[in-house]
Amino acid sequence: MPQQEHINFVFLKDVPSRLYGQMLVEALANSGIRAIIKSDDIGIVLGSHGTSSPVRVEVWVDRSCLQSAKEIAHQILDGF
Repeated sequence: MPQQEHINFVFLKDVPSRLYGQMLVEALANSGIRAIIKSDDIGIVLGSHGTSSPVRVEVWVDRSCLQSAKEIAHQILDGF
């Protein structure tokens, strides 16, 4: 059985919606940074097709890449 790698995720940023979260996670992945979106599932049920979500949407990243992730988030989501 292969050993699983432990990743210590830390909070990076609140984003307006899952769409923004997915956009940021993809940009981070393109730079080799592991990230996840943390949010209540109600955003999926209600549909978050607009620019904001009725629930909190957070992006979390690998602690070892936090500074680089902050820089990318600032470039991608400047103003949010």
